[in-house]
Amino acid sequence: MAIKAHLDPSKSGAPQRAAPRRELRLETSGYVPGAGEANVTIHNISATGLLLETGLDLTQGERLTLDLPEAGAVMAVVVWRSERLFGCTFEQALGPAALAAAQLQGFAPEAAQAESRSPQPPITNGEALGPRLNRLRREAGLTLSDVAAVLGVSKPTVWA
Repeated sequence: MAIKAHLDPSKSGAPQRAAPRRELRLETSGYVPGAGEANVTIHNISATGLLLETGLDLTQGERLTLDLPEAGAVMAVVVWRSERLFGCTFEQALGPAALAAAQLQGFAPEAAQAESRSPQPPITNGEALGPRLNRLRREAGLTLSDVAAVLGVSKPTVWA
């Protein structure tokens, strides 16, 4: 069965994505000069930008440094915001290795949603050590850098 449709071209001033996005949920840290460091959740990422969620009070045009697996410290600029969500563009495009590492470190969106819907089991029910440490770190408001400093190890060691 055929369906008639008409697709309007996008307006010339409308923003277009420069690269396809990869959906994920990656917990990392972000740093803004003057505002400090905070936990950041990356919801999607591409070679040219990302969508992140954070408690930092960022404004359009503000620069922040994100710590990404394989890429290390990466500069991004806030393009738009909606409450705790921020659309950002990278100052330099990410390579395929950094994108793959971010995707491997992050949760698939479906798994992240299922995890957030299910209640966290108490330690007596055998909650795995890794997820428990990650949950406790986020509840305490600690960044990966904070944990690394307390343990006296490098930040990449905490990523593992």
